[in-house]
Parts: sequence; structure tokens; C-alpha cells
Amino acid sequence: MKAFMDQDYLLTTETARRLYHEYAQGEPIVDYHSHLSARDIAEDRHYRDLYEAMVEPNPFKARLMRAAGVEEKYITGRRTDAFTRFQKFAEVIPQAAGNPIYAWTHMELSRFFGIAEPLTPDTAPDVWEKANRRLAGEDFGICGLLGQIGVKLICTTEDAAADLKYYRRISEAGLPFRTVPALRLDKVLRIEDPQWENYMKYELGEAAGVEEAHTMQDVRAMLRQRVSDFDALGCRTADHVLDYAFFAPAEEFELDDIVGRIINGHGEPSPREAEQYKTAVLMTLAKEYAKRGWVMQLRFAAIRGANVAMTEKFGDDAGFDCIGDYDCAVALSGFLNALSERVSLPRMIVYSANPADQPVIASVLGAFQDTATDMVRGIPGKLQLGTACWFNMSRRALDHQMEAVANFGVLGTAVGMLADAHTPFSLVRHDYYRRILCRYLGKLVEYGEYPGDDGALGSLVRNLCWRNAEQYFGFRI
Repeated sequence: MKAFMDQDYLLTTETARRLYHEYAQGEPIVDYHSHLSARDIAEDRHYRDLYEAMVEPNPFKARLMRAAGVEEKYITGRRTDAFTRFQKFAEVIPQAAGNPIYAWTHMELSRFFGIAEPLTPDTAPDVWEKANRRLAGEDFGICGLLGQIGVKLICTTEDAAADLKYYRRISEAGLPFRTVPALRLDKVLRIEDPQWENYMKYELGEAAGVEEAHTMQDVRAMLRQRVSDFDALGCRTADHVLDYAFFAPAEEFELDDIVGRIINGHGEPSPREAEQYKTAVLMTLAKEYAKRGWVMQLRFAAIRGANVAMTEKFGDDAGFDCIGDYDCAVALSGFLNALSERVSLPRMIVYSANPADQPVIASVLGAFQDTATDMVRGIPGKLQLGTACWFNMSRRALDHQMEAVANFGVLGTAVGMLADAHTPFSLVRHDYYRRILCRYLGKLVEYGEYPGDDGALGSLVRNLCWRNAEQYFGFRI
């Protein structure tokens, strides 16, 4: 029987152990998608306690507690003290065998606090005391935590209308890692949202310096200005979260009618009109990204706020989303084809919350890897199947994603892991991915499917850890 989550955790072959300990362990982190706060980094936020640091910000841990029957007052309730809430979390963890949260929780405790014992209701008080004592230390602010885990560069997602002042402060602070914004377009795209009108007029319009917007061309002008503002601060990527893949081109007069009507409060768009507007926005942005060498990230197949009552009570990203089941091949290929014909196909990473979509997406992307009609030339793996994320960060899901990339493309060009982190503690997912990567490659060697050439294997591992991402995104580190 193997020891519990020891130094060789997940490393099931001798080759896997050698690859991890000689080539993956200790490599720096380049994370191109996180939910960390630039303000927190600029102000070097210190967490008050372990629950605030490790449990409260994570919607998947909230889902786990709810699934185990924990009352909501112990999950989101502000009248319950933090230790009691942590104790409830500790009561759930021993029941979560096989869940990636079980692994991540113990990796977080080990990596940041040196706590190797399993978290249980009995050990919770001692874990709480040890961790909180460390959190109170001067070097356990968010900047110290990012330094401890080896961050070289991290992207923090920001709404298109966000005030970017904190990035200027961070750049002047002389930190040992870089923090750059990643543009996020959710609110721009959600024309069906009742708040879209006010957002476009008073938030995005003010940020872009546009007093009034009535046409699609006005929308394009605002978007180009904000892309330029983000670019000036080192941004190299933008996120686009869609419910499902679609492609609905429209004439300019149709788009003007849709934008003019909705932005002035005259009714709601039909589902088809919403798709036409969103398609036009994505086409505009893709062309802008291609010119600037940015990476366009597309995410779809998630049902947002599936539990309407709880979402209304606790807000978005509180653990009430689920996987969506939609066709994506026709819409995605139509979108990519239109961009290719217009010579405006940027570097792109495509993710689906539905793991069944991965081979489909990988095969579609493979049809558009040529550079004959593209201003982006000489970039290995120009179009990427995104790493398994959202509901798919388990060991098996990551194995499945690696298989899809290897089967349909070139594994050695992949850009590796993103942690989708809300706090620095979630960045242990990079180590989780690296162990699974070494496990995957180790099996290929052990089964005689790949030569045991340490030079080739070591280079492959280090590239997938962070070097490919650095080159692909064009980060200046």
C-alpha cells in the first residue's frame, strides 16, 4: 500500500517519478486564467483565517458541502463563526473519496502550511490553529503566497469596463512576478440581460470615453478602445463565456436595428437576434486580437444559474451552474471558417464544460491549423483544445483531455494548465496537472509506446509546464 499523498502521489511508474522530480517539480508557474483580484495583489491582502483563504472563495467546495447535506448557514452564512464553518467542511472531506477537491485540499495544506495529516473532524482544530498561525505571518500575504508557489506570471480576469489602476501600482511595486489583466467580455455579450443597456451606456461607455452608442459601429469603437487600454498594460488574452456555440452572421442594418432598439430600452432581443449581435461582437474582437497577437479564449457548454432561486439569493459563481449539452461542431467550424476567409483568425483556445465535446472540438480545430490565410504565422498549436476545467479538473478528465490533444493534434505544443484560481491556494492545481502529465508520459514509456529518452521527455515536460504558454501568449517576462 502506498503512503497517503506522499512525494510520489499519482506517479505510478519509475519513469513518471523521474520525469516529475527531475523536470516538473519546482518549475515556475505561468497562469493565463485566474480570478485573483488585482487590488488584493496591489495591497498584499492577508487572509483572516483558513476558511476565508481556502474554502469560502471556492464555489466547488460550496457545492461539495451542499451535496453532503451541510446547511447553507455553514456555507455562506455570515452569522456563523469561521471555525464552525471550517469544521463543517472538515466533516465532509473524509466522505469525498475520489473527488478532486479531496486531493486539492490536502495539496494546499501540505504545500503552504507543511501539514501532511489528513483533514478530518478530529484533526480540524489542530489544522486550523497551525494554518492560522502561519497566515498571520508577514510573508503570508497574497504576494508572499504567490512567490512561495513559484508564480512567474499570472493573468487576472477583468471586465471590459474595469478600472485598471491597480495594474499600474503592481508594475511599480517591484514584485518578483508579473501580473497582467485578461479581458473578459461577459457583460458585453449578454444583450439579453435586462442590465445590458445600462452597462453599455454608463459603464463601458464611460470607460471607453463614448458618450452615446446607438449602432453596431459604436459598439465596435468602444470595444477597440478597451482592447487598446488593456493592451497597454500587457494584456495578451481575452475570455468569452458563451452558453453554447453559435454562428449567426447578419447584415449591418440588422445589427444597427438590434443594438439601437435594445440600448434605448425598446424591448428585448429574440434568441436569433442575440446570436447575431454576439456573432458580430466576436468577429470584431477576433480581428482585433489577430492584429495584436492576442489569444482568444472561448468557453461554452455551461448552464449558468441553473438553480434560479439560489442564484438570485447568492449571485453568480456561487456553485449553481452545471454542464450544458449542446451541439458545437457546425457553429464552431462556421465561425472559424468565416474568420479564416477574412484573414482574421487569431490564436485561439476553445474549452467546453462538457467533456464529451473534447474530441469534437479537437477535430474541428485541426481543420483550421493552416497559416495560408492567416496573419498569425509560425505559432505551434495555433488553435488549442483547452485544458479540462470548470467541472472537469479531475485526474480522469485531465487524462481524457491529454488523450484528445495527443490523438487529434500535437501534445508537445499544448499550453498546459490554468488553475481558474480564486485565491493563491488553488494554484496547487498546476502541480496536480504536472503529476498527471508525468504519469501519462510515464505509461507511454513503460508500455513501449514512446522511447525512454530523458532529453526529449524532459523538454516535453518543461514546455508543457510553462514554456509553451510563455511563447504562445507572447508574455514579456
